[in-house]
Amino acid sequence: MIKQNREKLEHLRSEILSQMQLLIPKNTDFPQEFYDMIYYHLGWENHTSIPIVGSSGKMMRAIFGLLCCEMVDGDMKKTTLGLAAIELIHNFSLIHDDIQDDSLMRRGRKTVWAIWGKAQAINAGDALFTIGRNSLLKLSDKVDYKIDHQVDHKIDHQVVLKCIELMDEACLALCKGQYLDISFEKKTNIDIDNYLQMVRLKTSTLWGLAGYFGAYISTKDEEVALICQKIGENIGISFQIQDDISSIWGLDQVTGKTGNDLQKCKKNLPLIHALNLNKNQRKSEILQIYQQQKISEQDVIELRKILDQTKSKQFSMDTADKYIKKAINDLSLVGQSSSCKDLIYSLGRVAI
Repeated sequence: MIKQNREKLEHLRSEILSQMQLLIPKNTDFPQEFYDMIYYHLGWENHTSIPIVGSSGKMMRAIFGLLCCEMVDGDMKKTTLGLAAIELIHNFSLIHDDIQDDSLMRRGRKTVWAIWGKAQAINAGDALFTIGRNSLLKLSDKVDYKIDHQVDHKIDHQVVLKCIELMDEACLALCKGQYLDISFEKKTNIDIDNYLQMVRLKTSTLWGLAGYFGAYISTKDEEVALICQKIGENIGISFQIQDDISSIWGLDQVTGKTGNDLQKCKKNLPLIHALNLNKNQRKSEILQIYQQQKISEQDVIELRKILDQTKSKQFSMDTADKYIKKAINDLSLVGQSSSCKDLIYSLGRVAI
């Protein structure tokens, strides 16, 4: 069963990847470096324009959307394009996020801005945003040409307009979430509700959109789509919390170090939990370190000790688990495919 699940996920990933590659062909009449940045970030080439395999990211949001589509007996051929667009939007946000956070590494490689500079990296991110959004327009003329006939996967114009509207709202939510995340770095009075608001905007929005697209594009069933959206949003919240935990206690495969969020003075869930325990000494110790101009490796060790003492890791794991359970409960309201539900369940619990 594990092997079958893995093969199914890889098949869905390859479907999304193939669609993404169709959306971004290189224009031979334009400087190659422009596309090099995009292809490099997406993991299709190395920094010298040589094609590579296996660095394209997990594409978990799009895979989740395809599973939702299958779960409600939708047409995956109609849905793949919309979910590929979400992946492009997600990657646009990652390029800009790396610039804003001064991150030098992503997915085990140098970030786009670390190679080509921040100005050109912004251009690459903006290009991905535009390609992703404009891709939704292609839903209205989606036709697959076969050897002896054509299969029409055309989507109703009202469905296309609804998808564009939701995509625009999601992009605005991403910007708002990123604003909050950055603004939290300079504030000392962030509580868990503030954190959850930020995560809903920055992370769970695209998970929810993927669920909605997966159910809605081919079925036009808005009621079911909203349930899938809610499932995705709860998985997204859990996913971000798991990422918070990994950033503090997980081992970075590239650097061999931990505590990346701590060195960036991020207010993630474990840290916010510790700050809100009404233990003035602990709060003072954390803030004293965070107010320094540079966080050293020794500072990270001290911060991790404090978070261990406040049991902030366990609190965060329990919170992540709570949102996964909410998603699982809502799965019972949708579709009949138990195999799809099992795979969605496994996506949500990837790091718990």
